[in-house]
Amino acid sequence: MKIIFSPSKTQSVHPLPYLADTVFASLRYPKITRKIASNLRQMTKEELSFSMRIHGKLLDETYALIHTHQPTCHAIELFRGVAYEQLALSTFTSAEFDYLENHLRILCAYYGILTPFTEVSPYRLDFTIRNFVLNLTQLWKATIQKELRSEDLIIDLASSEYSSLVDRHVENVHAILFLVQKGNAVSKPPSYEVKRMRGQLLNFMVETKVETIEELRTFDRYGYRIDASRSDTKRSVFVRCIEERE
Repeated sequence: MKIIFSPSKTQSVHPLPYLADTVFASLRYPKITRKIASNLRQMTKEELSFSMRIHGKLLDETYALIHTHQPTCHAIELFRGVAYEQLALSTFTSAEFDYLENHLRILCAYYGILTPFTEVSPYRLDFTIRNFVLNLTQLWKATIQKELRSEDLIIDLASSEYSSLVDRHVENVHAILFLVQKGNAVSKPPSYEVKRMRGQLLNFMVETKVETIEELRTFDRYGYRIDASRSDTKRSVFVRCIEERE
């Protein structure tokens, strides 16, 4: 079983003391990453601004990331977005970190596919980049699908931008949905809450060593519980019911 997850744009190289002795895993596809990096370095600042839709300080920082040497850390230490903030890394046991390394796969436009312990540097790149000489989706999609094809089960905790890299028509991909029900009305939660719940579910899976759909469906946090009527063999739907007065 593998769990696919999105990276986050919020990044910081801040090594965690409890991972100080953890050996780095190597990049799976360094040649592709070097090809991407080489093409990024050939872009002017103006081209980067247009392609990435960034300006000012963020543009300066991104240009510096591309053209200067950056420190490295484990992938799980680099990403600092909402979903990653839900992981209680400081309390994880060795067995829980082993579970995380063996099961979690972070999909991204720069490195392709990462394990939590892969050695990485900060970067800024996603699949929405415009007018880039390389088609990043085509570049990575077949590679990622080939790597995950042999898995008996893939739990999809990624955003649509990244989960689209995986062939959703194959039997082994299991989608996770979060919904809010108020009276008879059912809607999607705000983006922030979806990210938080993906992180919470991942943290739950690590802590309880989930290996099956049945175990995953015992998740019950922040008011979200499995809705058996909306779930099936291809997806698990967690619903939070709120009172009308809310």
